[in-house]
Amino acid sequence: MNSYEYSYTAFAAEITLNYGDYSFFHRFMNDEGLAKVLQQASKDKESPLKLYYDGEDSLYKLSSKLDLWLKEHRELYSNYSGTSGPFEAELDIDWN
Repeated sequence: MNSYEYSYTAFAAEITLNYGDYSFFHRFMNDEGLAKVLQQASKDKESPLKLYYDGEDSLYKLSSKLDLWLKEHRELYSNYSGTSGPFEAELDIDWN
């Protein structure tokens, strides 16, 4: 969800939810799924790389998981940039 709006009275409420378009994102449900996506992206030299966590852990920290994976696999790329949050990331990666 990107944003929401709401209004209410004593007897009724209206909530509007706005969702982002994640159709071009790699969706995964857990750490193992993320590892598989990242390994395949490194083989395919995919860039930009778009990731979306679609699991049940409301405290998931995709940015932390990505930082760790990138540190552990430094030999696979020369540079990267982008944005990352708890549930989604968009990275430009210069794969080796």
